[in-house]
Amino acid sequence: MKTPIPASRQRGLRLLCRVVMAAFALLPGGAAHAEIKYVLHITIDGLRGDLLRNAIAAAPDSYPGFRKLITEGASTFNARCDFDYSETIPNHTGVVTGRPVVNPPGQTGVAHGYTSNGYSGNATTGDSVHKLGSAAYEYKFSSFDMAHDRGLSTAVYGGKTRFNLYVHSYNATKGAPDLVGVDNGKNKIDFATVADLTTAANLANIKTAVVADITAGTLRNYNLVHFTDTDTGQPGGGHNVGWESAAWQAATVTEDGYLNAIFTALSTAGPGIQGKVAIVLSADHGGGGGGAGPGATADRNHGDASSVKNYTIPLFIWGPGIPPGVNTYSLFKNRFDPDAGRPNGASVYPQPLRNTDTGNIAMILLGLPPITGSYFKPEPAGMPSLTIQDEALLLHWPKYMTGYIPESTDSLSSGSWVPKPGNIVETETEFQTTIPGKLDKRYWRLREPQ
Repeated sequence: MKTPIPASRQRGLRLLCRVVMAAFALLPGGAAHAEIKYVLHITIDGLRGDLLRNAIAAAPDSYPGFRKLITEGASTFNARCDFDYSETIPNHTGVVTGRPVVNPPGQTGVAHGYTSNGYSGNATTGDSVHKLGSAAYEYKFSSFDMAHDRGLSTAVYGGKTRFNLYVHSYNATKGAPDLVGVDNGKNKIDFATVADLTTAANLANIKTAVVADITAGTLRNYNLVHFTDTDTGQPGGGHNVGWESAAWQAATVTEDGYLNAIFTALSTAGPGIQGKVAIVLSADHGGGGGGAGPGATADRNHGDASSVKNYTIPLFIWGPGIPPGVNTYSLFKNRFDPDAGRPNGASVYPQPLRNTDTGNIAMILLGLPPITGSYFKPEPAGMPSLTIQDEALLLHWPKYMTGYIPESTDSLSSGSWVPKPGNIVETETEFQTTIPGKLDKRYWRLREPQ
């Protein structure tokens, strides 16, 4: 029989269970056993959630890429961007740092503080994620730090030159020393292609570069990928034609084509990549709700962060072990669908899924710890389960919870936990390991990566 393990709160993410006297808990720490080796962390500029949902429902055959994300993975069209800012660079800085733009009510020292929507610096001077104008310098760790410092490769494919903010903030001059294991250097981004893409002729360049790396077997482990068709891209960018126009909807069909090309490349990739890639896809903001911006009318702008049209975005997760056809909210125990609401980031409120969560979702999938200093930390809801086999236990947990390992102790008060020897087996949907011997007073736990 299978016995589900009930959840409780203790030192962060913890799941405890007692079968006779065996206990299991999720706690920080551990080494990775990862089927997912690569993450495509995709942001689509100006991709408004409700408009995308309605377009797919009205013409499903035009959206095979998005439908694959929905039917084979987890999806919601009702995630949120930052509470205070619905602009590209403030939100993308949150995406890679896991921090809100400004401190939520009741919080101090948690914001990234990069409120500007522009960047025109260079590799050695000018603003950075760590210092905007005259603000005090404070290093903001990122998804690039977490991957790079643990020996994984990283890349940025950016459809706006402003994305050089991240290339320059985490380079050999401005990046932090690597203090984790082997010294991999201060430059946290191994590859970058960043350019303003605003015409039908060049908008596909990002897709082409990603597909080329998949095909060549040179895909990096963590990849920030940015498409801009639905924001500034011609001919369907919202700033040019309005978010609720037929031309904007046509731009979503074009972006679906990018996804389809990526899925095709993944299906024919070599054995080192095929079946080992996860996708986390969201948006920096919606649009058409007015506010500051280059558009001539309210329907062509997104600067008003209080507008439901601007703050409503989708969030998809696809890859090995992700249960098919589920709501993304079901994967996280500390995230709740806000319906039409707009909760701020204060800790007293149940939090919706935000684009600011996606950096740490990517870290979960890669078997890495949360981004150092991050504020928004979604916690997986996947509950380990036990199968009792004679006098042994078979422990199961979802494959998307990459990097968890079993440990045991004879006493919960001793603080001494010993990793379980032996193999962790990967199936198509989960990890499994057998705990042999009699059910005695030994306690077991699953530990998060660190």
